[in-house]
Amino acid sequence: MDSWFAALSPGTIPEAANVAQLADTAWKLERLSRVENGRMRARLEEELEKTDEFKLFDNTRMALAMMSGFVEAADAIPSPPKDGERTSAFLTGVEKTVNVLRELPGLPMAVVEPLASALRMAKENEEPDHIPPAIYKNLGNMARMVKGALAAKLAEEESVLEPLRERLAAEVLLLEDADLRKLERHRRLLESSMQRQLDLLGQVRSQMSSARPGNPADAKELRVKLRVVK
Repeated sequence: MDSWFAALSPGTIPEAANVAQLADTAWKLERLSRVENGRMRARLEEELEKTDEFKLFDNTRMALAMMSGFVEAADAIPSPPKDGERTSAFLTGVEKTVNVLRELPGLPMAVVEPLASALRMAKENEEPDHIPPAIYKNLGNMARMVKGALAAKLAEEESVLEPLRERLAAEVLLLEDADLRKLERHRRLLESSMQRQLDLLGQVRSQMSSARPGNPADAKELRVKLRVVK
């Protein structure tokens, strides 16, 4: 509101009212742009999620989340489980993680096998209800190595997504979206309204120039009242 009053300097109450309408319309256009941009980004992400590149990225992201949880647990509990039930649950969890890693496209088996080998050692040790500390520590070390490999893989796959987004933005006719068409109609209405208000301001100023001069203090008072109402 202040910027519009400063730019157009209304000197009468009718001019001030018209400038206030312009400021309100400009604010609505700005809000519409934010809504429109958000909808376009959402539409673009919907298209991106259909691509093989995104599916690979998403699978890697989930595998990294699993491995990060495993590493955090190993860091938080530096000693192996003390009873058979928890030991079995732990090893089952590691085995499921290894199976997920083996199914992950693009992850070299040379990264997965050291963890799988450490898991076999843990399962084959002479104390079935207890994992020796050295083997437990080795499992944690192998998990950290896999986590690093997954993080590097994820970063590489993520770097592919940005140019893919740009290509999709150019190829996909985003305004075919019904919501976006509705927003575009609102934009045209607001722009037409702003043009009419600008024309009206010109007419008001032309009429006022031949009448008695206005009191700028009245216009300032109106601006203060409008700010209070908002």
